[in-house]
Amino acid sequence: MKTNKIIALQQQEIIMVLGSTINSEGNLSDIAISRLEKCIEIVKNKSNYSIILTGGFGSHFNTSNRMYSLYAYEYLVNNGIDSDRISALIPSVDTVEDATISYRVIKYLKPLRITIITSDFHQERVKYIFGKVYKEFKLEHVSSVYMSDDETMQQLALIEERELKLLKETNRSSVGSCLD
Repeated sequence: MKTNKIIALQQQEIIMVLGSTINSEGNLSDIAISRLEKCIEIVKNKSNYSIILTGGFGSHFNTSNRMYSLYAYEYLVNNGIDSDRISALIPSVDTVEDATISYRVIKYLKPLRITIITSDFHQERVKYIFGKVYKEFKLEHVSSVYMSDDETMQQLALIEERELKLLKETNRSSVGSCLD
């Protein structure tokens, strides 16, 4: 029976929701919720999918006492997603690790397609990173929309620009994760 389940998993779509920020009390940010809501919207009309959630700990996004992906898991389950559909929680510290650590799971599952959900402002960097790591897989990128005041959006754009430039120049993120 277990072999049949593995074969079934290998024929489906993976939907990967990238982690975001959470406060020290474990409350998901608006950015995090918008990504999870996009996942819920996408899976409503699908029957053959599995979800991977990324996010562990880090001073820049999660200082709570539990992995970010556990909070994301609870959010999805509390909003109608069958817990059996969530295949993996990835303890990553940044977007580079979202790709590099989850790659082992993806390679094992051999999905027909991987849909990666992140925020619109983060999409360019995600495409760059996952394009380098997931070369042999069919990727679809889906954006959740995040709207905030102009100053916040400018800060987010600067962070993304700086991180992408650093990756292209050094193959490393600002927290030290490596694409090599």
